[in-house]
Amino acid sequence: MSDLPPPAAPAPANTSPGIPALSRFDTLPFTVSLRRVNLAVGYTAALLPLAVWLPGALLGTCRQNNGLDSISHYYYSPIGGDLFVGALCLIGALMLFFFTIPEDADTVERMSQVDEFRRFTQRDLWLAKIAGVMAFVIALVPTDGSGCFLSEDAMRGYFVIPADFGLFGPGTQTLDQVIVAFDLSAISGVPWTSTLHGLAAGVMFAILGYFSLFVFTRVQSHKSMRTATSTGQRKKIRNVIYVVSGVVIYATILALLFKKIACTGAADCAYDASNFTFWAETLALLAFGFSWLTKGRFIRWLADEPD
Repeated sequence: MSDLPPPAAPAPANTSPGIPALSRFDTLPFTVSLRRVNLAVGYTAALLPLAVWLPGALLGTCRQNNGLDSISHYYYSPIGGDLFVGALCLIGALMLFFFTIPEDADTVERMSQVDEFRRFTQRDLWLAKIAGVMAFVIALVPTDGSGCFLSEDAMRGYFVIPADFGLFGPGTQTLDQVIVAFDLSAISGVPWTSTLHGLAAGVMFAILGYFSLFVFTRVQSHKSMRTATSTGQRKKIRNVIYVVSGVVIYATILALLFKKIACTGAADCAYDASNFTFWAETLALLAFGFSWLTKGRFIRWLADEPD
């Protein structure tokens, strides 16, 4: 046998002289905060009604009826339509990609140890992802109609070109013969786009109501406990906010269902004259936003005392 010492083990590929090897458990050099994700979702939802209404008011969109019938109809308004699509895509991206489904039992166990997010289940995370998908559907599959009895309003619509002539083609120099439509079905040939939009909104709000009533109300931090068997006062106040928000969300869903049934077949629905849908959706978005803002602790005195 040789008396030579055994060869040294090769250095890890991710090391350099004087630099220790990195492990998969090392922390990132910056903070990834789920609390800030909650705040982003909350602020976007709560400010969306004002964000779409204000440009419409300044530009005179449906001034004769004090605005459009619903928040979804602001898809067709200048500037407001961009903000509507952008806000929903932001909410959709945050809920779809920031809530990752655990892949194994070890990951599930680690997830249950993250303070302020304990007792999140795989079902909750799947529902968050579904709500994110629904937000994209609401943004990209618009509702039908302009939401206003048009006179001289500034609106955006689809150009539908009859088959017997071309836009700006030979012999066509103006838009006089072009039909302006306010529904995706007019240009896609799919008759149920508005129904898909409404179903997506209903599913998203139903999931958000579930989060307020049954997910956020769970004890998800040991700091929320006053004793081993009772929650602290601040957690109780937060739970009141969550419950009220969830009840408001489900109440508005029922109110909108009632309005849809009452207006079915009516040529001139009185609820549209008062923009009932807009105000109901505004109330639901405020409840949704305030619930997620509370989860993100935007009011400092609602946060639990440090250990």
